[in-house]
Amino acid sequence: MQGYVKESADRLRQLVDQVGSTLAGLGTASTATAQIHVDDETPGRLQLTGAFGWGSQHVRTVVTDLNALTVSQKFSINADAPGVPRQLSGTLPFAAGSTGIALTWTANHQQQLVFNRTNAQIAYRYKNGGVWQPDQHLALYPAGQSFLSVAQGGTGGSTPALARAGLQLGTAATAALTASNVDTTPGRALKTGDFGVGSDAVLVTNWNDAYNNLGGAFIAGNASSPGGTGVSINATGINLRRGGLVGAQMMFYNGDNQLMFRTAFNGFGPWVKVYHTGNTTRMADNTLRAI
Repeated sequence: MQGYVKESADRLRQLVDQVGSTLAGLGTASTATAQIHVDDETPGRLQLTGAFGWGSQHVRTVVTDLNALTVSQKFSINADAPGVPRQLSGTLPFAAGSTGIALTWTANHQQQLVFNRTNAQIAYRYKNGGVWQPDQHLALYPAGQSFLSVAQGGTGGSTPALARAGLQLGTAATAALTASNVDTTPGRALKTGDFGVGSDAVLVTNWNDAYNNLGGAFIAGNASSPGGTGVSINATGINLRRGGLVGAQMMFYNGDNQLMFRTAFNGFGPWVKVYHTGNTTRMADNTLRAI
């Protein structure tokens, strides 16, 4: 009997030694408290599978305030609430059942990514210095396309030409502006003030050169007085050109109510004066005489 007692005691001692060494190897997690539910935010507790949505289909449902999330987690939305992003239309909220991810560095620095349930829209926002910044929408290509539609905020085309068509732009979208108010380069788009339209007339020093170089324009500048007197007059006028030396010019003598014009067909004719009530008088026989 004594032999059996000794053997039992030896085996018990061996078992105690084994258990003791095993317990000695346990870490601090062996004495930690586990979460009481998957949304338990108590610091230091061991997380359950599915905690905050990780490792399971569970996501935390946010009903009242998306801004109130304070820890990193997955979440879902089941109603419109503060912080819920708007769709690209700008008015409708992301639909109930939309899910998202919250990432927290500190209470004042967080990020949220929300996936809309009813269409391919993703909203992103971040908190900087404790203030949530406006939502930004991530661009998603529609299936089979390498570009965004106009409704998604894109151009609707994968090439410049298709993009212009998608945006309903005309040919003026690719036209170059004139480089000056007397730029006659064909095909360029005119600016206000070009050729005297919408602003002061174009200043010229030679009315013949103005005809040759400008085409149609409102012009102004000193000119030799018509009639061969050689007197220089200050005038404004209209330059009309059909092509080559075919067209006309009209000159208004500033300050003296004089109006002259000349026409051209393979060369200018002489300036002629227009008679009017300011430079004629009616005689007794109803004929007009220049003053």
